[in-house]
Amino acid sequence: MQVAKVKLDVKLSRITFPILIVAIVFAVLILASLALNKDVIEVLQSFYRGTFGTKHGITAVMLRTTPLLLTGVAVALAFRARIINIGAEGQLYIGALISTWAGLNLDLPQPLFVPILFILSFLGGGAWASVAAFLKVKFGTNEFLVTFMMNFVAIFLTSWAILGPLKGSVLGLAQTDNISQDAILPVIDDTRIHVGIVISILVCIGVYYFLNKTKKGFEIRTVGSNTTAARTAGINTFRSIMIVMLISGGIAGIAGMIEVTGIHHRLLDGISPGYGYTGIVIALIPNLNPLGVIPTAFLFGTIYAGTESVHRIAGLPIGMVYAIQGIVLLAVISLRSRRIRVW
Repeated sequence: MQVAKVKLDVKLSRITFPILIVAIVFAVLILASLALNKDVIEVLQSFYRGTFGTKHGITAVMLRTTPLLLTGVAVALAFRARIINIGAEGQLYIGALISTWAGLNLDLPQPLFVPILFILSFLGGGAWASVAAFLKVKFGTNEFLVTFMMNFVAIFLTSWAILGPLKGSVLGLAQTDNISQDAILPVIDDTRIHVGIVISILVCIGVYYFLNKTKKGFEIRTVGSNTTAARTAGINTFRSIMIVMLISGGIAGIAGMIEVTGIHHRLLDGISPGYGYTGIVIALIPNLNPLGVIPTAFLFGTIYAGTESVHRIAGLPIGMVYAIQGIVLLAVISLRSRRIRVW
């Protein structure tokens, strides 16, 4: 009887939690509309049109969801090994920077170009994250602080590259020139939706399989559960931590590469609106379950696309849009801190 009750609680929370988040979004939108003397119905309609009410809205949701899938599963993987990787944002920027450099300077056919960009961005993001892992295992440095501070280094490094060696030919714009046409990701059925969405979902499934069905995944989960017990069992914790951060940072780096090759086709200053930080929330909501990251990322992709549509159509100030997104994230974090189990 007691077991049945626990299962019912989990099932109900799976249904009610996303509904609660949606309710918070609409409540904040309504309050913002009233505060700015905007038509509430128009604001809500613009949110719907910018998400699932039109083909353009569905496309926007898919494009926003793709990097969130990757940053969410990257953070989830690191956290499962009890490595606090707060650096997915910076790792994303490094992946974007390296893939842009390659897209501007290499001359390869598309069947070879795109896979090479995936590899380069993975290695770049992974190497960036591995710095924090190395400092942690060798000197006991707090990886939370290192990964967080390295975000700013990566962002400013990218800005320097855009305004310096990779500066575009269009004066007055903080962006590079377009990358090679052969470096652009294929799109699905003549839409702006690119194959990155499929790849991102497959990455989430792959990480789930890796963690739960492989020996190395078992070792990583053991290190995350009890480092002392892992060492006693003969598990090389140094190697496990390095592998985790290499993969975690690499996945976040791929998110940056996909933003460049799938959407913008160039590197923009401020290419991410905070995908790496939102990925932390997306990882925590499903209790670090890589499969649970998939619906959670779609939910937040919808929020991003919808609130931006409200700005374009209903004229809500962009500052208010960012404030709404921040309020929703804070509300979700507050709910999550009460240990509400979702998946």
